[in-house]
Amino acid sequence: MAAHYHDDEIAEAIIEFERNLESLVLEAFASGVPIEQQWVFVSEPSSVPDWTVRIERRSTANDAED
Repeated sequence: MAAHYHDDEIAEAIIEFERNLESLVLEAFASGVPIEQQWVFVSEPSSVPDWTVRIERRSTANDAED
């Protein structure tokens, strides 16, 4: 996703965000956390946006064989 940005700082921040998010999801999954759901984050103060994040397991070719 970062390749679409011409600003190197933004591109690097996106790459770091993606790595951190991937690590968090994989660590949580490995710990048995039920991560496959919709998460809502309400921010304080109200000038900061609220966020909704949906995590869904992607089907793979191996899933079809099982």
